[in-house]
Amino acid sequence: MKHVTACYVDARDGLPATEAPLRHGPALPSGALVVDAVDRRQSPALIIGRLPVDEPLATGMQLVDEARYTELLDDYHAWRDALAADARQDTLAALADYRYQVETAGIEIDGQQILTDRESQAQLTGTYQSLSQPFVDSIDWKAAGGWITVTEAELRPIAEAVAKHVQGSFTAERRVAESLDTTTDYRTAFDEALAAVKEEQAAAATAA
Repeated sequence: MKHVTACYVDARDGLPATEAPLRHGPALPSGALVVDAVDRRQSPALIIGRLPVDEPLATGMQLVDEARYTELLDDYHAWRDALAADARQDTLAALADYRYQVETAGIEIDGQQILTDRESQAQLTGTYQSLSQPFVDSIDWKAAGGWITVTEAELRPIAEAVAKHVQGSFTAERRVAESLDTTTDYRTAFDEALAAVKEEQAAAATAA
């Protein structure tokens, strides 16, 4: 095989894209051309490929040596890899934002809506510590639906549920992130992972 670069040609009149617009759609300049990459960073797109040794060069083709062929391919793949890496980072950032939304959206316990924003998480931790020391016997607690007075025994299941919800959200994000690609529907993947984590938490609580 010999190494070549080429451009698309008009599907009807065979004129190369370097000479005229492809009014009838693009076609390969030769049916024998093996396409290894199409670099669309330039116009017209540059085809990098190989051709059987005994096959003549068609219109729009140029013979290149192996070193140049390898250089062009390496540059193309480096560009694609960089694009994929950037896209993955963007998706990971979007996944983290979605986890934060779910984490801080609140949970419902026995019909009572419990706040799980970061401030409420910190207040709940401090409140539970005060009750478990015990510094006080009961505490007035502001839930999403209004004021309630709770003891350590009453606050324990709330604190446990919030802790499991928060940790479960981060565990779900980690599982999705570790297997994430740019084609993943990260929201659906996160929801499914979080549901699985909650099932595991429930099973562990039952076993205990």
